[in-house]
Amino acid sequence: TDNADNGTATFTGAVGNGTNDPHTLTVTAKDTIFSSTVNVGTGGLRVTGVGNSTTLLNGNITSGGSVLIDDKVVLTNNVTIDTTAHASSVEITGLIDGDVNDTWTLVITAGTGAVTLGNSVGTRFTLNTLRIITSGQTELNGNIRTGVDIDLHLATDVQLGSNVTMIAGND
Repeated sequence: TDNADNGTATFTGAVGNGTNDPHTLTVTAKDTIFSSTVNVGTGGLRVTGVGNSTTLLNGNITSGGSVLIDDKVVLTNNVTIDTTAHASSVEITGLIDGDVNDTWTLVITAGTGAVTLGNSVGTRFTLNTLRIITSGQTELNGNIRTGVDIDLHLATDVQLGSNVTMIAGND
């Protein structure tokens, strides 16, 4: 557990290594920076942003449990969030952007776990591609804009939680 309510929680190296992973990682901070990969066990990953906060992702996240990022997310690299080992849920409540336009791909793969995107994708800087892979329910909210592709063909139960506009490509 890392609690930096008014500060920044920075993870400069890998969290876990796929063999000796922490059971659970809980972070509460104004800003959270994952500079490398994150591997956690069945307790999952929970990031809670405080105030006008941002979580920066620069590496893949592999979790044996649920992943909840209750914050705005900015990708600084291609990122895969993978919870297929135990078919756990993935939820991102805030906006999702890249740090530059049309560069990074976000892949969320959850087996039979639910995937929820609680807000818009690509409002400031579009992702190159958004891909969701799950046979569980996928809930989309807000506007989703990518530079190249929105790939939902392996998301078998897509639900709209609000009015959703999807734009793929630089139209």
